[in-house]
Amino acid sequence: MQLDFDYEGCQGWWPDAENPVLFEREGAESGDSVLLQRDLDSEAQALAGLSQLGLHHVQDGLFVLARSANPALWLQWADAQFQPLKDAGFALDMDADLRDWVLPTGELMVELSPRGQALGDSQGNGETLAWFDLSLGLEVDGQRINLLPALPQIIADLRQAEQGPEPVWPEHICLPTADGLGFFRVATAPLKP
Repeated sequence: MQLDFDYEGCQGWWPDAENPVLFEREGAESGDSVLLQRDLDSEAQALAGLSQLGLHHVQDGLFVLARSANPALWLQWADAQFQPLKDAGFALDMDADLRDWVLPTGELMVELSPRGQALGDSQGNGETLAWFDLSLGLEVDGQRINLLPALPQIIADLRQAEQGPEPVWPEHICLPTADGLGFFRVATAPLKP
């Protein structure tokens, strides 16, 4: 995430406490610059707010999640349209690729149906092997999505959520779309033991 400070259209990142700074307007002719008086207290509060959200400054206004943070936090924020950042007072300018990055889905459908195969003679003498068909999926825009290939990831995500200091069964988890460009939000209530 890139952080810039905006002073009435003079937008940028200034790493030190230099104040005031000479700001050159983009696309302006040479000599079109402004002596910008920064609000260092407000900038410090913004940095503290990002830190409280678990973001760590890397360089030149670029912030990433701290190594100790759960990477799923980005998906939770994206699913909430980055509301935690808005609540912290940040105005967001989002890349178009992040809009609808996490897609809501319909109900999770789990079906288990018996299927047997008789062994033995035509009189019914012998054994029946008990098999079953398992279907795990959801519907997105009228199309059924098979989730069985993602079952190991679903189980891993749910186990990870239960192993925290305060185990919590999440209301949903996010799984990657087939094209890898987004995520599906999958409700977990039907999977509860």
